[in-house]
Amino acid sequence: MFFGFGYRTAESIHSFLTYAYFEWPSPRLAYTLLVGEASDFNADPSLMPPKCQMNMVPTNGSARSENPRGDHPYACVAGADQVADLAVGRLSVATPDELSTAIEKIAAYEDAAVDQWVLRAMMVTDDNEEFPTVASEVIDRTAAPPVMFEHFRESAYPYVPNVRVYGKQRSWEATRELIRRFDEGRLLVIYWGHGGPNLWSHERLFHLSDLRQLRPTSHIPFVACASCDNAWLDYPIPPVHFSMGELLVKQPNGGAIGVFAPVSGATPYEPQTLMTRLVEGLFRRNVRRLGEATLYAKNQYYGQTFAASIPQQYVLVGDPAVKLKLPKDDGTAGAGSSSGGRRIVQLLSVFRLQVFPRKLRHPSRFTSTPSRTGILCSRDPWR
Repeated sequence: MFFGFGYRTAESIHSFLTYAYFEWPSPRLAYTLLVGEASDFNADPSLMPPKCQMNMVPTNGSARSENPRGDHPYACVAGADQVADLAVGRLSVATPDELSTAIEKIAAYEDAAVDQWVLRAMMVTDDNEEFPTVASEVIDRTAAPPVMFEHFRESAYPYVPNVRVYGKQRSWEATRELIRRFDEGRLLVIYWGHGGPNLWSHERLFHLSDLRQLRPTSHIPFVACASCDNAWLDYPIPPVHFSMGELLVKQPNGGAIGVFAPVSGATPYEPQTLMTRLVEGLFRRNVRRLGEATLYAKNQYYGQTFAASIPQQYVLVGDPAVKLKLPKDDGTAGAGSSSGGRRIVQLLSVFRLQVFPRKLRHPSRFTSTPSRTGILCSRDPWR
């Protein structure tokens, strides 16, 4: 069965996923993990500029299209609507070592001891007036014990002139305090504010250069962003050929277990319904896997608004089958059993992308040869 005929295209990936969804024997395809970097550079690889990123697993969309260049269309395989049918995530890795590091990070999270850190969630807000207001409304509508939200306000910290950017301010104290709270461990972190592929807030509350300060820990959060461009996947050249969303997940020590963020921009209020549904799914509907939580949020948003623009913008960077360390129903911090080495995955050399030309350090985690692939598919939740 051929889908791409040797060409690396979004259409061929979508055709394969549609075939797998309808034609594979039961149980039906549920999770898809795209493994590989994306790039807007689609010309001859021998002509790539210095440090340009190779387009290993393309996003779905193009510069000639009004739709965002993300992964959402890969999830829509049943019908012509924008309702997501698959839980799709992506690991934006470019080498076997990066993929092995990502696998180790997922395994460490799954095997981590759980204590009070899983009872803490955090809303982080820019200093513009509308962002704290919207974040507070989401907390009021969706938060449920035993998880407790704290509200981290950038405006609560003093500013000093930013010597690197004329006319701008920065709060180093706020940045240090935010990093400290990441290091303490949080179950969930949601950022509301202005941003870009490389930062949170005009005042650089959190920047790519700050990621190296995060300490090694397996008590890492699931991060969501009600911002702009924070998971831009296919910017081809430095300084942002790796977005903050991608690097938070690729970060070997600390960072995030997954990032749910946009590849383009919107107004402060447009993601409000999406984030409301995300938190509702996690804390009120007992949705525990990252892919299922983001799927729930997108489809609930679409069902409520009949608009697809926001779901199309948002991508999950991370493994969609990871189970979040949510507390037990009795309020104890004894969430989730670790799955360790019991994961069973079909590793499919669908397009023979030649992405990973040598063996990984942990081939035992897969049931097939993990040396030439761009897609991981699972018909069964990884228990």
